[in-house]
Order: sequence, then structure tokens, then C-alpha cells
Amino acid sequence: MARARAASAKAAAALAQALASPAPALKPGKINTTDPSSKIMQAKNGGFGQLHNIQALASKDQVILGIGAHPSPVDVAGLHPLLAAGRATLDAAGITTPIGAALFDAGYASDTNFTTACEPDLYVAITREARQTGRLNDGKKPATRMHSWQQMAAKLDTPDGKALYRQRAGIIEPVFAQLFARLGTRLNYRDQRTSLELHLWAASHNFLKAIRARQRQATQQTPTPAPAT
Repeated sequence: MARARAASAKAAAALAQALASPAPALKPGKINTTDPSSKIMQAKNGGFGQLHNIQALASKDQVILGIGAHPSPVDVAGLHPLLAAGRATLDAAGITTPIGAALFDAGYASDTNFTTACEPDLYVAITREARQTGRLNDGKKPATRMHSWQQMAAKLDTPDGKALYRQRAGIIEPVFAQLFARLGTRLNYRDQRTSLELHLWAASHNFLKAIRARQRQATQQTPTPAPAT
């Protein structure tokens, strides 16, 4: 019993130290010398490949505000760079309205992300998506030993927090589905041109959103002809 308790205490201390540590700097790991912006990562359908971790920030109407890739399968380091990219895009468009709320899945959860100052009000899942949104009610509670995690859990557990976070998947997941359906899942360029290609993806996506929005607006403004008598 004494050994088991000592081992448990040691593991808990190690976990607390890991959670308290800032997000580690991205390391290139095993890279392709002709494509250093990618890394050997585990593919979603199994196996490994020379891949990019593509991340995007979108508005409520699915307009892409920021997009990029980094050579790591871990999302956590991408949160604040995405927010900065989104703010830069809005500023370039002359939109000075502050970003009110930002929704991220559990891949972005960390003490550093929770405690780093940023413009929007963050809502970051602390457990798997189905459980966080209430679709899975298995009674399991995520570990929230750190104060910042407890604060995020409390925020997400409010009626407003629940209502906001349920919108996350419906905003960002269709963006990736639309990009991949139109443009495929492979990048054609390497190195620094990877970022350029991703921004061209985003620009074409946003242009199409604008064209369709104008078409809908024109249709709504067209008067309905009166019935013949």
C-alpha cells in the first residue's frame, strides 16, 4: 500500500508539473530536407506520412480569418498564432470590432493557452468533443487539477458557455470539408510556398462565400410578381 501510494503521489506530482509547464517550442523532428514545413506524422486513416498540420480560424458565417500549418501533430501551440492571424486579417479589412468569443476543441487546451492574455473570450474544451457538447453522457469527469482548467471547466458549464461551445463544430468543420472537397487533401508546393498555397485556398473559399451571399441578398430583394387577375 505504501509503495502504491508513493507511486500515485509521484505520478500526480509529475502530471501537475507537466500541466504547469509552458507549451514546449515546436521541434522539427524528422523532416524532409526539401519540405521542412512538414513532418512525419501519424495519419488519421492509420500509418504515417510526410504531413502538415493545417489549422484555420473562421467567423460564424464560415469566412476564413486565418490559416496556416506547422510541423507538429499537436495543436496546442497554434491557438494564439491563429488568433493573431485573425486579428491581422480583420485589421487589413478595416474591421476594428473586437473578436468577442473564440471556440477551440480540446487539442488546444493548456494552462499556457488559458492564462495568456488575448483579445477574445476563450472557450476551449477540456475533454473530448462528444462529452463536452453533451452528446455523450458517460459520467466521466476530466482532470481539472490546475486553477486555470477549473476556471475553464466552470465557464464551459454555464448556460452561455454550453450554448456557445456547441456552435464550434458547425462553424469550423464545414470549412475544412468544403476546402478538401473543392481543392483536395494534398498541397502542391513545398517550404515557404506552402503558406502561400493555403492562403490561396482561403481566398478562393472566401470569394465563393461572398458571391453566394450576394446572390442570396439579390434573390431576397427581388420583388415577387403579383398574381395575374
